Amino acid sequence: MKKVCAIISLVCILGFTASAHAEWQFGIGTGLAALQVDGDLGFNVAHAGIGPVIVDMDLSASDIMDYMETALGFGMFATDGKWMIQTSFSQLKLEDDQLTTKGANTIASDVSFEMQGVELTVGYPLYASKSVVLRGYTGFRYIRHDLEADVVVNGVTAVDREIDENWTDALLGISADVPFADKWSWNTKFDVGFGGSESAYYVNSGISWKFATHWTTSLYGQYYAVDLENGSPGDADWYLYDADETTLGLKIAYIF
Repeated sequence: MKKVCAIISLVCILGFTASAHAEWQFGIGTGLAALQVDGDLGFNVAHAGIGPVIVDMDLSASDIMDYMETALGFGMFATDGKWMIQTSFSQLKLEDDQLTTKGANTIASDVSFEMQGVELTVGYPLYASKSVVLRGYTGFRYIRHDLEADVVVNGVTAVDREIDENWTDALLGISADVPFADKWSWNTKFDVGFGGSESAYYVNSGISWKFATHWTTSLYGQYYAVDLENGSPGDADWYLYDADETTLGLKIAYIF
């Protein structure tokens, strides 16, 4: 149960940057990512006489991949060299069915999870020169968790829980784009989220390479710390997700 529940932290957020340009540019892209998660997951199973449960999460990228059924993620941007509009969408579906025997007990578990994430930001330069562009941005980040877990012990239902929760955070952030060679740049962004979550902090930093006229790729590292809680322990609808998510990824975008 520990590994399956922890996978819900997988969120694909794709961001793209472009250098100063007199006309509007647009881009669309996707990528691959390896995620590592450390944190706590909590929910209530009072109907089974158990009560509030907090699960410790310590998941490597290979643990997460073991349960992944399908994953979709893409991002888009539009910029005129000053205004920068970025948006992304992600969807993830995970499933796990197990039948195990411990001593005289037979345990059957069936867990499914679907996650959706949407982000939209709008930014404008605070400072711009040939060596660096600092851009402030604002927007929102939406996250939805849909989890169904059934555990049957010796033919008797021990856990039957459905969770369908979502949060929307307002974002305030700053980004820095630093070109350091022909067709190469260092891109970093940081933001804080508030409103739906208790707290959320996000930082992404990577090296981008424009390897063709209309193509850009980026190798990046990302850290996302979020504390989400609905209700209080003991409430029937209590849900807690307090995790640090660390990602190493590769993005590719087509610019037109």
